[in-house]
Amino acid sequence: MSLYIDTLESQIKNWLKDPKAGSNVAGRNWLGLCQALMYQLCAKFGTAKVVYNPATQAMKASGKLNTDPAKAPVGAFHYWRYMSGGSDKGHVVFDLAGGGTRVLTASSYASPQWGKNAGVSSVARINQALGKSNYLGWAMSNGKNTAPVLERPEPVAPTPIPEPEPEPVIPNPEPEPEIEEKPEMPNLETPAINSKSILFTPTVRAWIYDIYSILAISMLFISGGLSAAGLLAPIWVAFIMGGLVAISAWVTSLARSNLEK
Repeated sequence: MSLYIDTLESQIKNWLKDPKAGSNVAGRNWLGLCQALMYQLCAKFGTAKVVYNPATQAMKASGKLNTDPAKAPVGAFHYWRYMSGGSDKGHVVFDLAGGGTRVLTASSYASPQWGKNAGVSSVARINQALGKSNYLGWAMSNGKNTAPVLERPEPVAPTPIPEPEPEPVIPNPEPEPEIEEKPEMPNLETPAINSKSILFTPTVRAWIYDIYSILAISMLFISGGLSAAGLLAPIWVAFIMGGLVAISAWVTSLARSNLEK
């Protein structure tokens, strides 16, 4: 779990007051256990790699200190020299607001108290208790242990899901008008009469041929008889006979040609 700058104090206070926080935190009396408080803070909200005891050990493992408390950011650890029992036990607090104006400390004079002898104080108040000359400076770590305070990320607006574009409405094609098939009208036109096809059918041609043949023969005999009786001059008989022969030949030729077609 991480510490966030906008909820920093409420996170730590709720943790110290939580009866389920574990035997190392819940109901614990923190008087004289400032380094233990810092270790548990790092274990809960950051990274705790090394157990230091006392605070002087953590201070020496934190690197070069900045001696101006006003420049300390939120999340800095402030260190003091504190002689107890003939040795330098040291003292350490956690900056809650930057500049040392509000710090988490394990002290009887912490106010308000979020746990037994653990709560809020300030660098100025602790300087009064321990002596300003004993203030050693601040660092961003507690030895190898850290409890970074983060800026809460801006909430990311959900990416709007584009509404699907409506599918284009394709109009149904208008049905093509049915073309009513008109019944074929019977051809009422009177077919042209082919005179040749009527006059020169095989039967008619045969009749014509026979009639002209009989007529030619009859005229031949009639003219011959009239000539013998002296009623018709021979020259006219010859003329009539020649005409009949010519007509007969023409009819015969015409009939044959039509029979062949």
